[in-house]
Amino acid sequence: VSKYFDIRVSDLKSKRRDRVITVPRQIAMYLCRSLTNSSLPEIGKSFGGKDHTTVIHSCKKIGFLKEGGGRVFRDIETITHLLEG
Repeated sequence: VSKYFDIRVSDLKSKRRDRVITVPRQIAMYLCRSLTNSSLPEIGKSFGGKDHTTVIHSCKKIGFLKEGGGRVFRDIETITHLLEG
């Protein structure tokens, strides 16, 4: 995700709330939840100690945006393809 969005991994783990960081972070959390068996607290811990409720919010938000199609849907499909490839 960091490579795809051209941001640092440390940015994904940071407390920064800029949109340029938060959306990729939320997508990364969504993908962690979708593609791994990690628990919500484990995912949150991996993202700089975020609370499990932050992970829930991210997954719900990105899931909603993904259903709408558009940019987020394409980003997730592309990143998933890159991860599987």
